[in-house]
Amino acid sequence: MAFSKFSDVKKLPSILTLFLLLAGCNSVPTRDTTVQLPTTTMHIGDETFILEKATTPAQQEKGLMFRDTLPPDHGMIFISPKAFSQTYWNANVRFGLDNVFLDDNANIVSIQHMNAYDETSTQPVMAKYVIELNTGTPTKVGIKVGDHLTLPPDAVNP
Repeated sequence: MAFSKFSDVKKLPSILTLFLLLAGCNSVPTRDTTVQLPTTTMHIGDETFILEKATTPAQQEKGLMFRDTLPPDHGMIFISPKAFSQTYWNANVRFGLDNVFLDDNANIVSIQHMNAYDETSTQPVMAKYVIELNTGTPTKVGIKVGDHLTLPPDAVNP
């Protein structure tokens, strides 16, 4: 049997493709768009939202990091045991967010925008609850500073 260098070279692209496909089968996804935390349903302005509840320091630190998108009717509510001066940033978040800061009585005390991958902090705000929504959502649903929101019972006492 004769050995042909030319025929072996012709097989190289197929072998490389197979190798790359097999190597990709064991890779760990770097992006996560799934809901990971318990959720609650909340009426905000003119719409109803599904909010993930971030109640622990670890959940609150991760927030919406490493996700590709946030569906238009979704968000995250950060629930603290009491009001304190809070700041947020958008490091490792691939989309812009508007943060709605609420006091102990669920009155909106501030709404602040963060761009995608923004590592600068929002202005400090005394708040017990913070709701993160897609950019422009507070305006779209008609909420503003001074408005009162009705929190679902499982957000008041998580």
